[in-house]
Amino acid sequence: MIRKTKTEDIPEIMNIIRDAQASMKLLGISQWQNGYPNETSFAKDIAEGISHVYVEDGEIVATAAIFTAPEPDYAKIYEGEWKTNGNYGVVHRIAVKKEVKRAGYAAKMIEYAVELTKQAGYGSVRIDTHEGNIPMRSFLNKQGFEECGIIYLSNEGSAENKRVAYEKILN
Repeated sequence: MIRKTKTEDIPEIMNIIRDAQASMKLLGISQWQNGYPNETSFAKDIAEGISHVYVEDGEIVATAAIFTAPEPDYAKIYEGEWKTNGNYGVVHRIAVKKEVKRAGYAAKMIEYAVELTKQAGYGSVRIDTHEGNIPMRSFLNKQGFEECGIIYLSNEGSAENKRVAYEKILN
């Protein structure tokens, strides 16, 4: 079951995030290595109503920020272009508990994002990731996302803020 995140979920989410940070560090990429995302990030997402968790047997197994408002960092795209010009859904900070990786929970979170985006009447979903995050890039391709170009993050607090941008056009 996917539901909105509650404040009391933050410690469990942070365990998932710490595992994701360790995985990215092993890949040799800087994404999520500078103290972001953190408890404050998730508290803000909860206050904005965009944080979601997948709960299986009473345990949080995945998390993502999903929203249908413009993402300021997506206003400019380099070395390519977005597939659509209309309104879109956005997925950020998606992560799955390490014990259940590859069990389909990330795909279910993407399906949920697609449904929320369709309910809003929008025609596509956008997401970005570090260019070195090959597992995520492969996952996005399998989920029907197309690589569109490069965006630069303004809020992650990292000098290395280049990200590969993806978009999935909805039917």
